[in-house]
Amino acid sequence: MKNDRIKEDFKAQGLLKAREILDYFRLSAEERAAYDYEQEAKSRYLSQIASAKYEVEWEYSKQIKEKDKELEEKDKALEEKDKALEEKDKTLKEKDKTIEEQKKAREEQRKTLKEKDKALKEKIREIEKYKRLLNIK
Repeated sequence: MKNDRIKEDFKAQGLLKAREILDYFRLSAEERAAYDYEQEAKSRYLSQIASAKYEVEWEYSKQIKEKDKELEEKDKALEEKDKALEEKDKTLKEKDKTIEEQKKAREEQRKTLKEKDKALKEKIREIEKYKRLLNIK
């Protein structure tokens, strides 16, 4: 370390920082003031960037929470609609079952009526036969 300088090829830990400090103190008062001003400006700029990043992240987080809440409400509404549709489906199935039972009952009634009609027609034929035999009009 001659002439207040650290050679570039020295690689020991901490020498880079020491080189920066020596370089700083070799500056004139005017150069140091400009350097300090530049460093403060960089620091303010980085602080502004960090603040802006935080604000964007906070706003984004807020928007995500709002969207999540909206989606939860929509999901809840859909679940309620699904439940209502399931109830309607159940009711329709019960009505279909009732209608099928009514159809079967009517079919049985028709069958019974056809059998009675057939029996009546047979009796009428027998009566007609006896009338002819007895010559009754």
